[in-house]
Amino acid sequence: MANHMDYTNRQRAAFIMECLTEGGVSLQHLMDHFGVSVPTASAIFKRFLDEYPDCMAYDPSAKRYVAGAAFGQFQESQGARAAASE
Repeated sequence: MANHMDYTNRQRAAFIMECLTEGGVSLQHLMDHFGVSVPTASAIFKRFLDEYPDCMAYDPSAKRYVAGAAFGQFQESQGARAAASE
């Protein structure tokens, strides 16, 4: 995750990434997991999209965000970074 994000936002981004690997994430996921309101959940998505613009895309038929075009590349770069730090 981006190093300049604070702990709370890193935790939120990690949760979104986990959900994307499992098929997608909705406002309700964020509301249930973090106990936040709809406007706060929307703000979390906005911040995530600002940090990782192509990692997820909204699927209107599923009513959730799903992995975007750059998600696989992002995961690979995170894996390489983790391996280099070991």
